[in-house]
Amino acid sequence: MASCADKLWRGARGRIGSVLFVFGMMACLTAAVGCDNQKEMSDPRGTLEQLAAEYWNKRLIDQDYEATYEMELENGSLPFEEYRERIYNAGNIQYVSLKVKEVAVDKDRGLVDLTVQWKLSPYQKTFEAPLRDAWIIQKNQWKHVLPEKRTGLPASLPELQKVP
Repeated sequence: MASCADKLWRGARGRIGSVLFVFGMMACLTAAVGCDNQKEMSDPRGTLEQLAAEYWNKRLIDQDYEATYEMELENGSLPFEEYRERIYNAGNIQYVSLKVKEVAVDKDRGLVDLTVQWKLSPYQKTFEAPLRDAWIIQKNQWKHVLPEKRTGLPASLPELQKVP
């Protein structure tokens, strides 16, 4: 036969467990609701302009492919090595600078027009070419949309594709 102390302990243990369970569930729900109710960007256009400049400086000038990989929309579905192979600059082209010209935002999509200055390694002449870039908002963050073309050169620079 269970003593009175055993009955109290079982009851208290059950109540404590229930209270802890309820508090745990409340914490999980608060975290889940908090993630879905993130504040919208106060300036999506300005944020995209800054992020696009950062992305292309890291990719073309700094060649920090790990940083740009994290900024890609499909970074989880594309292995890093395959991503690096797709965007890698073989070295013939030296990117000198870039400038954001125009940013257009429509709901969760953005287009960025840039101008890229570059040199071909044996020559010292600087060339300039336009670059158009697509971005999309995912979980309240701009993510770069990687073109389908498998080349180290931006798809909007077709004249560079012909250089041996």
